[in-house]
Amino acid sequence: MNRRTLLGGLGGLLTTVGCLGQLTPESATLESQELTSFDPEDAFYDETPGVRDPPKISFVEAETQVHVTGKLYVGSSTCNKAAFKEVSYNRKTDTFRLTVGSGEKETTGNVCTEDESVDAYRAVITFRNQLPQTVVAIEEDGGTKTTAHPSGQ
Repeated sequence: MNRRTLLGGLGGLLTTVGCLGQLTPESATLESQELTSFDPEDAFYDETPGVRDPPKISFVEAETQVHVTGKLYVGSSTCNKAAFKEVSYNRKTDTFRLTVGSGEKETTGNVCTEDESVDAYRAVITFRNQLPQTVVAIEEDGGTKTTAHPSGQ
């Protein structure tokens, strides 16, 4: 009888611990970030949203990745390129925020041209545990902003 009481008590305790694990969801953890910029000669350039369109956010759930693509004005074609300006994750709101703007190219002493160049870009963000609930992508040049959720909500 005492043995049954002990086993029943342990079973109830294990069930409670399992439920508690489900009540405290695991949050996303940023693992890596990569941004590639493309100029008009690259084939990928034509596949991205237009320079006046908001960035496109897509999710690759099997790889726990967020992909953000777009185009933006970066400045001189010889000295500037698309670059990360902000990459942050708010654990409390489960929101990932990405801002892409103009950064400097590694130059070899070239003189910067005075043209206004447009770069296409692809950002690949990998998370360790799961995707964040909300992703906000902003392009710094015109303030275009997109918000997306993995579940499509």
